[in-house]
Amino acid sequence: MALRERNSVKTVAEHWGCSERTVRNLIKAGTLVALRLSGMIRITREQVEACEAAASTKSAQDQEQSGTKKRRDQFKLDQALRTAKRQQSRER
Repeated sequence: MALRERNSVKTVAEHWGCSERTVRNLIKAGTLVALRLSGMIRITREQVEACEAAASTKSAQDQEQSGTKKRRDQFKLDQALRTAKRQQSRER
């Protein structure tokens, strides 16, 4: 799924192949920056791409750290990124 300039939580979740809750958790944790406008949450394409890039480099660093929750959250994000990359390659 191609991202627009500003995207909803649902659109980003579909792009990454994860749940909306996972996207909201990333926003709550500060991993993904979002705009809150009149009760709506919008995520810019640049923020999605920045989060993807950070996850790629952070993945190697996190493997050295312990903590079940951190590993689980990273796994979900990595899984979502792999799904998004597969979907992008299919669209081409």
